[in-house]
Amino acid sequence: MDQALAKPLRFQDFGHDPLAVRTTDHYRQEYVEAFVEKWDDLIDWDARAESESGFFIQVLKAAGKRKILDVSTGTGFHSVQLLRAGFERLSPAPGTGRVAVGLSAWVEHTAMSGALDEARHAVRLAELRDLPVSVVTSDDVTSHVLLLGTVPDDVRRAFATRVIGPVIGYDAEHGSDLLPTLEAFLRTDGSWLRCAELLHLHVNTVRYRISRVEEVTGRDLNRLEDRVDMLLALRSLPLKH
Repeated sequence: MDQALAKPLRFQDFGHDPLAVRTTDHYRQEYVEAFVEKWDDLIDWDARAESESGFFIQVLKAAGKRKILDVSTGTGFHSVQLLRAGFERLSPAPGTGRVAVGLSAWVEHTAMSGALDEARHAVRLAELRDLPVSVVTSDDVTSHVLLLGTVPDDVRRAFATRVIGPVIGYDAEHGSDLLPTLEAFLRTDGSWLRCAELLHLHVNTVRYRISRVEEVTGRDLNRLEDRVDMLLALRSLPLKH
């Protein structure tokens, strides 16, 4: 290890051109002895630990969790406390891959299902970023998932039931596959050919099934408004339907 990094310096020194060292590991020298000593005094870790009474440790243990993801961007207080409590730290090491994290916005307990969908969407966005640790929050999510994530679960279920409940009922009664065909049709932007290829069906079969969807729901899938309603209803279904 570079001797300059092995021990904190007494004073910060970024030279005459700080921008020249911005992309190097010189930033580590920001943590000089005076800064570290003052920081510890300001934080008062012992008092903070006493005031929290191990709340997060108790919550994680009650949930049966033994590993934590270390993406600390603050004081690192909770990372240290959890490690002291015997939790394993999950963090990407050089050459071992990446960690992607998706976080939903805070919601009431009645909207937990929507928050889960939002977090899943966020983690997919995080996986697209070329970073060792990528965290995407609700602030980064700009699709309909964010809108649905704020809607209470019972409202989402009621909407899905009104819009595509007849399709689900028809499939259950006749052993047909109208719902997966509808999903594939919307996923392929209403392309008959691409939908048929995706489902390994003849185009005429896809046309017939979509016509049945329109009949039982009273919707016209040539209309953008009806397509949007169908898509939102599908996204509002429970994970297993």
